[in-house]
Amino acid sequence: MKRHPQLGALIVAGLPGMENIVDAVRSHHERWDGKGYPDGLAGESIPVMGRLMAVADAFSAMTTARPLLSRHGLGRRHRRDKGQRRNAVRSRRSAPF
Repeated sequence: MKRHPQLGALIVAGLPGMENIVDAVRSHHERWDGKGYPDGLAGESIPVMGRLMAVADAFSAMTTARPLLSRHGLGRRHRRDKGQRRNAVRSRRSAPF
């Protein structure tokens, strides 16, 4: 599951006209604190489009059913961990997106 940013970037890179979003696809699971994946980028090293894509992905996760999470037993962990990343963002209100 953690390989999907890399695989997505490879797929998008092969599509004509989509070259400018490859970095965004690859970096949409990076975290401001550097604990994300696949490259462990932190802060402003994360491409702006990747940060925006992360917001869209988070919105989608909060507003749609994700059967994969419950099928792999990840729903419980997600509920336990929810809010940790959001709290980090709140403490950095001046952080640019």
